[in-house]
Amino acid sequence: MLIPIEPKIESYYSCLIGFANLSPEQRLRVLYDYLEYAYRNRHLTIREIKENYRKITGLSEYKIDFIERTLDFIEPSLFRKRAVGFPAKWYYRFHTTAITIIERGRIIRSDYINSPAFIVKRIERPARRAEEELEEIGVDTVTGLMIYYSDSTKKYYLIENGKIVKEFDELAVIVTYSVDTGGGHQKLVVEITSWTFVKSMNRTQINGVEIELEEFVKDALSYYFNLGIMEVAIKGGIEYASKSITINLEEGQTVSLEKVSYPNKRIFIEYFHRRGGKTKRISKTETEFLREKELYPDREHMSKGGRPQKQKTMREF
Repeated sequence: MLIPIEPKIESYYSCLIGFANLSPEQRLRVLYDYLEYAYRNRHLTIREIKENYRKITGLSEYKIDFIERTLDFIEPSLFRKRAVGFPAKWYYRFHTTAITIIERGRIIRSDYINSPAFIVKRIERPARRAEEELEEIGVDTVTGLMIYYSDSTKKYYLIENGKIVKEFDELAVIVTYSVDTGGGHQKLVVEITSWTFVKSMNRTQINGVEIELEEFVKDALSYYFNLGIMEVAIKGGIEYASKSITINLEEGQTVSLEKVSYPNKRIFIEYFHRRGGKTKRISKTETEFLREKELYPDREHMSKGGRPQKQKTMREF
């Protein structure tokens, strides 16, 4: 799925678009920023200036060289390079034209209009349209539409018939597991949901969050029930939601998946033990769960609060 990328200097610095995709005004800003940085750091070698600027802006070495070459061709000349010592170290020596630009705070047309024609064209030609291939995330539980992610805008999009119908900043990632030990007097049924809301994450990063949510679920199941419960736990799946949703419970009740932003996470557990047992629920953030686990590492399962007896095997259910 392709969408147009809005030409922004930030997108250029992050290498999502090229110099030709910027507007003439933005190109002049990019040229000025490097000129001003180099002038302020003229006591450094050219190599040091370029390396530091690369670290600050995120620009590639190629793009920095391109900016320098463009400035170098501007007439009247802005700077020249001079060698000092042996082996030679190269420095910029700035001309009064460059100092005038820096004192003004921007490059204007009269500063470069006498430059070679290809330089004038490079600066002034209209911006080329830039498009981005959106990354597919998954189906939205709320609308049933496919969710896409843009690395340039750091937003998520719902697409229908090739058109964007909604954009949003945060995406709910939901992991569910269930346990049903089958027939018998000691029957145990558990439904557990873990979730968080992520922001500015691509598919690969979301994969890592899903693993963390699964580990949270496994840890909670083992703590509140017993270490062997994962042998019969069934993964219900992974869902994505464009907004907070509700879970339908027994007896017509619902629970809202309240917003909790990553790296924070939350679980909701609904369970009953023994035939005809009363349904009970546990709702905790990961921080609350870890605190409880630290305070009561050997807490008995199925005490009066509703936990199965400490460290029972699945055969005992």
